[in-house]
Amino acid sequence: IVRYALSGHPGLRAAILYSAVMGTATLTMAWFVQPYFVHMALPLALFGILIPLLNLVTGLVSMHAWRMEQTIGRNAVMLFIVSGIAGGYLLMGLTGGLAGLVFLFAFYGVRGVATPVLRNQINEITPSDIRATVLSVRNLMIRLAFALLGPILGWQADRIGLSSALITAGFFFLAGGLYAAVT
Repeated sequence: IVRYALSGHPGLRAAILYSAVMGTATLTMAWFVQPYFVHMALPLALFGILIPLLNLVTGLVSMHAWRMEQTIGRNAVMLFIVSGIAGGYLLMGLTGGLAGLVFLFAFYGVRGVATPVLRNQINEITPSDIRATVLSVRNLMIRLAFALLGPILGWQADRIGLSSALITAGFFFLAGGLYAAVT
């Protein structure tokens, strides 16, 4: 099944690769949220309010993601996802304060589009008897990529600064997402 998913079906391989890059980007941001709040000097009590609100935004947007795909088309949604994810990192790295928080909420909104749309794309082109395994392969790729990338970005955040790490991540996910989209 792994061979089929990653080399036997070019369309599926491309969908998994793109989804894995964007999934790694959203997982990485989930780990950056608390350091970003510290960087913004938010009171600790707000962490427990903002994190559920971020996830609520993702959930509410995800309920309507299919409408966006129907309205503007799959290719436009793919471009929206990569630009929204990379742009979120870049804008958060370049700004702070309330503007940075707005960009974080926007990022979580884009995540609400990305997750269901990209999983559905994989589901549509995967035979039902191997669908769960193929999605597990995607999830494994996300975790492995994060295991490699997370410590590097964490080191950069500790040594050079969180803003620098966010900007680096933004350019990395922009390049990776665009490469995966044209593969």
